[in-house]
Amino acid sequence: MPGFLGRPRWFKPDMRTGYFNDGRASFKLGDVWGYLDLVGKHAIPPQFKSDLQFRDGLARVRYPADGNSWDRYSYIDREGTVVWHQED
Repeated sequence: MPGFLGRPRWFKPDMRTGYFNDGRASFKLGDVWGYLDLVGKHAIPPQFKSDLQFRDGLARVRYPADGNSWDRYSYIDREGTVVWHQED
């Protein structure tokens, strides 16, 4: 369940987390971001270089197409499936 102002309450105050929006909250593990569901489970494993919030079931993330470039953007759904990917 969300804690104060939508921030996950099971995280320590110094941990990097986003806020709940559309049933997902971002969290940082090492250098990459993933998303949690409302009970604190990894809904989408950490693999992105950004932590934009979900809106209308989609989130814009920086996601490598070739494993080397983080400059491309994708939109993912609440399960982590890429629904649109920026082309060169």
